[in-house]
Amino acid sequence: GGLSDVFPEFGCLVYAQKSGSGAVFEIEAYKCKAIGLGIGAERKTFASNEYTAKLAYDSAENALFRIREIE
Repeated sequence: GGLSDVFPEFGCLVYAQKSGSGAVFEIEAYKCKAIGLGIGAERKTFASNEYTAKLAYDSAENALFRIREIE
């Protein structure tokens, strides 16, 4: 991407690593703006990259994000 590139707003689901108690948390972020998306080109390296996004308030959901414990 170039210096003048603009990333569209997006929503995303983030899953935390399973805790010692077996719980997994799902974070639903409603309005995100990408700051940096370093996607690797090597096989199976997608999970080792860092992604940076800024969250914005979503007036329709009346929240930034929602966290749920899933099994």
